[in-house]
Amino acid sequence: MLALAAGIVGLVTSSFAANRAIEWLPAGEPLREEVVRILVDELHGKRLSDDHDGTRRVSVNGKVLNITLGLETVSVRMEFGRADAALLDMVAAHLDAAVGFGRYDALFRATAHFHAQ
Repeated sequence: MLALAAGIVGLVTSSFAANRAIEWLPAGEPLREEVVRILVDELHGKRLSDDHDGTRRVSVNGKVLNITLGLETVSVRMEFGRADAALLDMVAAHLDAAVGFGRYDALFRATAHFHAQ
């Protein structure tokens, strides 16, 4: 579990690298866009074209991260079978530090729009 404000949940799911993801809730589009910005600006990622389903894609250290939007969640994950546990742990630690100080609390709202996958 990541260190966040009351009522906000952030976690790294599964210790099995192939299924690992970083998730926040309640969250929506504003938080997803801020996560993309942090990955690009602070972790020196490269913004890639969106997937056909609207998934945002960012390359960090040469590996693609998918930033998805659920009904009330924002998730960062890698393609199944291509997960890099060390990279996801580093990204989780950075994002935890970024959101842990309350700076982004206003972005934690259940305003997501569902994208069917």
